[in-house]
Amino acid sequence: MKTKNPMIISIAIITIISFIATVCLYNQLPAQIPIHFNSAGEIDNYGPRSFAFFTAILPLLMLAFLKVVPKIDPKGDAYLKHGKAYNIFILFILLLLIIIHWVTMGIALGLTLSVNKIVPPLTGILFIVIGNYMPQIKQNYTLGIKVPWTYNDEANWRATHRVGGYCFVFAGICFIITGFVPTQFVTIMTIISFVLLFFPILYSYLFFRKNKSKKN
Repeated sequence: MKTKNPMIISIAIITIISFIATVCLYNQLPAQIPIHFNSAGEIDNYGPRSFAFFTAILPLLMLAFLKVVPKIDPKGDAYLKHGKAYNIFILFILLLLIIIHWVTMGIALGLTLSVNKIVPPLTGILFIVIGNYMPQIKQNYTLGIKVPWTYNDEANWRATHRVGGYCFVFAGICFIITGFVPTQFVTIMTIISFVLLFFPILYSYLFFRKNKSKKN
């Protein structure tokens, strides 16, 4: 995987600009800022405004961690094959973290923003992106659907990630829908999403059982 990727460099620059902007606005923040929201999108916990520094620097810390992962993964060579998919994943996860940070900052500064209409759809987009690139992921110990049956069988890994790709895309669509439906339907869509995200694990086990019965 290329160490110098224009896309990753760009998101790193955006992250640094975001942090600098946070420093500039820091004195305008109230003493207590929201740090957690409940399922209804309401603030249910506050923290000191210094917490804004943590959420501002988190994307950069995450970037550093995700760039180290291929070097410490015993199957790090796999990243040479799915480098594009991995960089796309890094890009979207960092963008999501930056947007969530600024939504929180906006609310702390008095803007009227609906967390439930912003974060779930953005999370859904992230899942759709991951789903589209998931079939490209090769066997490794860090990224992907990591269960014993995928680790021990490359065919199982490929089949599980192909099915997982579809599941993640549909789960992403469900998350996007939760941002636009009445509250009573949010729980239903959330449950469907988590069932879809769990299904690849079940599929991997069933694939293992099927192959085992053939050998016997």
